[in-house]
Amino acid sequence: SDRSQRMETKIALAAIVLVSGFLVVTPWIIRNGRVTGIYAPVVGGSGFTLHQGNDFIEDFRSVPFSISGLFPLSVARMKAEPVMLPPTATRLQRQNLLDAAWGRSAIAKLMHSPGFLLKKITCNLFLFWTFSDTAIKSICVAALQLPLVTLFAISLLLRRRQINNDALWICAALIALFYCAHLPTLALARYSVVLVPSMLMICVGIWAPKSIRA
Repeated sequence: SDRSQRMETKIALAAIVLVSGFLVVTPWIIRNGRVTGIYAPVVGGSGFTLHQGNDFIEDFRSVPFSISGLFPLSVARMKAEPVMLPPTATRLQRQNLLDAAWGRSAIAKLMHSPGFLLKKITCNLFLFWTFSDTAIKSICVAALQLPLVTLFAISLLLRRRQINNDALWICAALIALFYCAHLPTLALARYSVVLVPSMLMICVGIWAPKSIRA
């Protein structure tokens, strides 16, 4: 039937996307394994990012809405934490060991302080769309992005019945997943900027006549 053929086509397209993505990252995974001994798309940096996400919330009142002001405070916090490193470790190994130690420290803080985790997630709900280099830039970014977020949410809410089986919902779900993944880690406006084109296209697709969407 036409319905089963359409489903097979969708599955085939999804498989092509997955295989293509795997082929793109495989050379980098092999390179990381040979250089660092860890076969993964990303090696290092995650601990620093997670720790910095904690620090930004911890020090936010000192320099509100200013990444450039909070960044050195975060670096100072990490440098102040004692980390034992093997003397024979190479420079790259030392960087990875430091990053792993910062990651463990950040996760321990979140696990031992549920209240802080809740505070971090609550703040990041807003900071993800607004937090920029300086307070003035944050205000400008908020003025541009918050109306779009509002339009996006209202569009999905008002047109949810008309597009129950529409692929637009898949795109919206991926945007929500990307958003939620940053709430307990690190939320900056430069991360949300990548969602803007997709959100605009979804809004246009939702409000377009059915004849055009078909």
